[in-house]
Amino acid sequence: MFYAITKDPLAKCFMPGIPRANYLPFPFQIVQSSDVILIAYEFGESNRIAYVDQPEIVSQVDAWMGHSNAHLGKGDTLVIRVTGQMPDTWFDRVGNHHSFEMVVEERWTPGGPNHVNYSATHY
Repeated sequence: MFYAITKDPLAKCFMPGIPRANYLPFPFQIVQSSDVILIAYEFGESNRIAYVDQPEIVSQVDAWMGHSNAHLGKGDTLVIRVTGQMPDTWFDRVGNHHSFEMVVEERWTPGGPNHVNYSATHY
């Protein structure tokens, strides 16, 4: 366990990557316009932009928080596809990690006036 704690990128205040940033015990804020969604995280002053209905915008470089493209899925579910994350990000403190080729598909579904259901699938 000591190895994982000392090698964890979060111990060095690096950005956590997706989906880990969304289940850390720190708040985040979501700001939406007609063509982008900004998600600003308190931890590490991380942020990311999800480009809404703009699949032609692709990442030119790999990034700690990846590259996010979003669209409205079934019902009111927002679907965000995250690609191009640096393989240095971990899923958890144990050290489970991924390759650069990993794709994360996030689903954000309203669950009530003060609740959002979140799921993330990686492949």
